[in-house]
Amino acid sequence: MALLDKLVWHPPNPDISMGVFFVGFVGQVFIEALTAGFITITGVFVVGAVLFALLQVFIHFRLYHLLDGAAKKMECQQ
Repeated sequence: MALLDKLVWHPPNPDISMGVFFVGFVGQVFIEALTAGFITITGVFVVGAVLFALLQVFIHFRLYHLLDGAAKKMECQQ
């Protein structure tokens, strides 16, 4: 089991990694839909812009909570 732990990459921040994975997965689905002819290139740009905005919001709030928690921890130590 220890060997398996060394082989598997553990992300430093699972929440942000899951957000990136989600956006990448949805992006891959839309690329496949584009190549199959289900959606147009305009649809890809619109969906890409929306996914990028969602990722930015997700990271912003996640980092805000992480930094806020770190600031509160520093206040408690002083």
